[in-house]
Order: sequence, then structure tokens, then C-alpha cells
Amino acid sequence: MVEAKLSKEQRFILACSRIYNDEVDKSEIISLLQYNLNWGALLKFAIPNGVAPLIYKYINSIGYKESIETVFYEQLRNAYFQTFSKNTRLIDTFFEIQKNLSYDDIPCILLKGPVLAEMIYEDIGLRPMEDIDILVHEKHLEKTNDLMLEMGFQQASIVKSDFVDSYTEKHHLPQFIKGVTKAEIHWHIYNKDEHIKINIEDLWERSIKVNINNEEVGILSPEDFLINLILHLDSHFTGGKIRMGHFCDIAEYCRKQKLNWDVFFQNAEKYNAKEIINNFLYLISKYFDVALPVEISSPSDDSIEYRFLALLQGKKYAPGNRNFNVEKLHEVNGFGNKLRFFYNDLFPSKKFMILRYNIKNKNLFIFYYPYRVFDGVIKYFRYLIVKK
Repeated sequence: MVEAKLSKEQRFILACSRIYNDEVDKSEIISLLQYNLNWGALLKFAIPNGVAPLIYKYINSIGYKESIETVFYEQLRNAYFQTFSKNTRLIDTFFEIQKNLSYDDIPCILLKGPVLAEMIYEDIGLRPMEDIDILVHEKHLEKTNDLMLEMGFQQASIVKSDFVDSYTEKHHLPQFIKGVTKAEIHWHIYNKDEHIKINIEDLWERSIKVNINNEEVGILSPEDFLINLILHLDSHFTGGKIRMGHFCDIAEYCRKQKLNWDVFFQNAEKYNAKEIINNFLYLISKYFDVALPVEISSPSDDSIEYRFLALLQGKKYAPGNRNFNVEKLHEVNGFGNKLRFFYNDLFPSKKFMILRYNIKNKNLFIFYYPYRVFDGVIKYFRYLIVKK
């Protein structure tokens, strides 16, 4: 069992990483606010990790606004209102897409973000979203793709190269973009994996209808919704690309949603995902004060907990992170193809470089290749060290 030694700032982040209500024990938050917290470092973590709006809510609710420097309070305030504004636009866009899909008798299921923001957080300013995720049947992909283009969306099909992309497993169409609004159309919730086996038709059969903003919306059943949240977190967690808000999503969903835990674990076992799910529920129970009605065993491998603590400490690399590029290279047959894959992965297209490194002056993209090579070498050696 891992014994974590957390700083005051890390304890404060965890204490605030849950939805505010009158029943929440705020004594630890109030106690920690008596210290001289490093608000600069705290916000550097909280904003990109999606928990700054929650901190803003707590600060206002317990009357500690005046105890924080104005510059830091304004950052929290901006995080909340920017989230509120962006989410309003995303949710309105979803309803527009759903309406147009219905004209062609194409059913859809709304995934993750908007459902959480409206039904679990009950305040769309508290749960940051990057895009809208919509599930449709695979047989409706072509029609849905055409409809999105007719609505004025453009597809951001920017890849390293066509050769590398041919080895990339997918469960959604290339992202659709319209102005600053992004949407992804899925036909599955999880990439093909040699271990995880999800029958997507089961999820459609168990899906339910709910009311969001006086509109009927299809969503996954409560048990499938939680499985999706955890598997989505795992897919990002193993690659080191996650935020604390993803853990908060699962914690609050477990806290607020009525679940049939027998059905939940039966489905998890059926999909061969029980171990993954157990590991994340263990972290949720231990660090987010969630009293689960089932017994959760500690992970057989401590690396998952060390990775979580590395996230909390703001570390970029953590024990157990996977290097998907290296793993994918092993799947490529033939020395010539491996060499081609390696070269295309290390020196991808101009469009990919500009997007990946947010290059303002597009003519300077070529100077980012040396950095990419250096960063790739560092990541590879870290991967080798971790694997030992």
C-alpha cells in the first residue's frame, strides 16, 4: 500500500475536487486556507486540470474571497465564466446536431461532458469541456459525416502521415470543427484492444432517455456510463495525458448517481475490464472520499497509484506510462516498413507540426523538428527505464 505525503496545495486541490453542497465537510478547506498557500503553483495546476471552477465555487461559498490576492481570484473567476460560456455554446450545438440527425431518423447518444455538466455537476460552469462526443450507429456514419459538413463543420483530418495513420486504431471520425466549436462522431466508445471486448450493441440496447434543457436526449445507462468514464480515463492515463477533473467526474458520478453495482460489475467482467475498473475505483475511494457500497481491493501493482500521485504533483512523466508509438512500431511488419513508420512518426507533416506545437509563424515549423527528435529520445529512454 502506498503512503502518500501530500503538500498543503495538493491536499487543497483534492479537498476542492468535488461538487459543493451543504453536506460537504469544508473544515479541511477552511483549515488549509489559513496557511500561506502558493496560489501561483496551485493555479498552474488547477486550471489545465479542470478543477479551477470548483475552487472558485468553494472560495465564494465559504466567504474567503478577500483572503486571496486579486490576481489569483480573477484567474479562478475567469476559469469559471469561460467554462460556462464555452459549455453553453457546445450544448446548444449538440441540440442543433441532434435535431438535424433526427430529420434523417438517425438516433444518437450524448457521451460524457454535457451529461456530467448538466446532471451531475448541475452547473455547466463547473465542468470544462473541450468538445462534444456523440455516438451513432456505424451504419449511419456516412450520412452523419455529410450532415456535419452541410452544417458548416470542417474536418480536422491532420495526421503525421497516411502511412502512420493506417496503423492507428480509431473509434470516431476525424474531429469536426466550426469556428471554436469541436465535435467528435463516435461509432464505438473504445479502440479495439486485445483484452477489452465491448459489444457496442449492448450499450445501445441499454441506453436511456433523459431530459436536458427540456429536450429529450439519449445517454448510456448509468452502469455503462460509468464504465465509459473509467475506460476513457484509463486510455488517457496510461499515456500520461489526463487531468484531475477526469477523476472528479468519476467520484461525483459514483456519489450522486444511483447505480446497480451488481449489473455494473457483471458488465465489467463480461468486457474483461474488471481489473482496470477496480484500480480506478480504489483511487477514487482513497483520495476523493467516496464511500462505495462494494468492497474494492487495492491494485496488485502500485504503479497506478504512483502515476496518480505524479499527476497530483504536476509531473509530466510517471512510472507506468505507456509509449504508444513504440508499442505500435512493434506491430509493423518488415524492416523497411518499420523504418518508414519510424521516420514518418519522427518527421510528420507540416500541418501536424503546426497543430501539435501551436506554431504561430507557420514558416518556422521546420525548426521544431530538432526539438521533436530530442523530446522523442527523452521519452523513449524514460519508457525503457520504466519498463525495467
